[in-house]
Amino acid sequence: MPKVIFSNLSGSQLTHLTLILLGIFLSPNLAQAQQTEIIRHDEKQDEFTLRIKVTDTEKRPVTTLTKSDFKLKVTEQETDKLVAPENGYSDIEFRFKTPLEAKQPPAYILVLLDMSGSMKCSTDLTSTKNCDSSVGKGKRKLDAAISALKTFIETAKERGGDTKVAIVPFGYGDIYQPISSQEELDEFYHVSDVKHINKLDNLSRNISNDATNIYHSLGEAVKFLTNPSNEPERFYPKDEEGEPIEPLPRLAVILLTDGFDNDPKYPDKVEKLKEIKDGLQGNEQITIHTLGYGLTPEEIGRKFNLGRAARLSDTRNQAIAKEYLDVEGLEQISQITPNGLFEISGDANKIADKLQLFLDAILGEYEIIYTHPNPERARQYQVIVSAKDEDSEPKQYRVTIFGRTVPFPIYLGALGLLGLLGGAWFIPYSLWKNNFRRIIRQ
Repeated sequence: MPKVIFSNLSGSQLTHLTLILLGIFLSPNLAQAQQTEIIRHDEKQDEFTLRIKVTDTEKRPVTTLTKSDFKLKVTEQETDKLVAPENGYSDIEFRFKTPLEAKQPPAYILVLLDMSGSMKCSTDLTSTKNCDSSVGKGKRKLDAAISALKTFIETAKERGGDTKVAIVPFGYGDIYQPISSQEELDEFYHVSDVKHINKLDNLSRNISNDATNIYHSLGEAVKFLTNPSNEPERFYPKDEEGEPIEPLPRLAVILLTDGFDNDPKYPDKVEKLKEIKDGLQGNEQITIHTLGYGLTPEEIGRKFNLGRAARLSDTRNQAIAKEYLDVEGLEQISQITPNGLFEISGDANKIADKLQLFLDAILGEYEIIYTHPNPERARQYQVIVSAKDEDSEPKQYRVTIFGRTVPFPIYLGALGLLGLLGGAWFIPYSLWKNNFRRIIRQ
């Protein structure tokens, strides 16, 4: 590794260099996009619309790019010849929309909200006496989670589009019972509907001592979203010929919990996880995101002077049991679906930011609209989009629009020939017409 020496730089030069380096590391537009994916390719009249998702190395959405960060490459598939070449990319003008400007895709978002007894604990996770009954309303983890969900819904509302959300509480033992019916899950309302706020306000008053049943609740949610008998066909719309109707709605589960699964019905969590994953085989619409509200095992270990990271076996201590967050389990759940995210935070003020990240992952798609130059109908083409020099996989398509179906020079020559023929016909016609008028006058 090369050695860099700064000893000969003056104080002002060092300051200038520091500012430059900070600008490089902190500028969001300089973040390297690791994956560019064409979600959809639509043809309408003589225009083509691309929906594009960009993510970083951690699969987190990158939503701060500008038009200058994107390049377009359109080639003939058989010859790989650029249809409008310039410096290795297509010289095609395109219109551009950021994820906030683009039309939002339809979405159904099912939020599983942990209502177990530990959610009564204080948002001050630094104290070892933060789970007694003296924690007042507005200072509990449940209050912070509900406030963050209200912000999440309001943000989705501001983005527009047809986004529907279902808030589903889970837990068992005191107030809540394990989810057992479709009706408990099928409470989707548009983000503009006040029913969400009313439900969240009611949940804030239903404080329980319930236990946590993460895997059962998640399994029921996945079973519900993958059930083909759901009527009408909201989740998987099809036309009369049985073909999917684009755009397909985005389907997502957000699991928010502060603990670990202690349901005795599922002693083998690995087997249950496999069952849930098997239920998603072949389904590319559903994404599962998990949000852990709490401390990492290492942080809990330091807090209770364990001398090591807290372990599940330590939860025999009631104080630790109320704080233990199954980080490993939640991360494994998020990995069931390819684009699932796992986030953790012990800061009440950052829970809303984590939910915003999930919303961007669900809805955040760039839009590029371009006109294909001189398309030949039925010819096979492919398009590649590059974001921050990261190319997408090629998207193949055929031109089906009616219009010019031959190369432009031939098209132009045909028009010219047609004009000449028209002129050749018009001259003798004019001579005959004038001669005919003279005869009539005589």
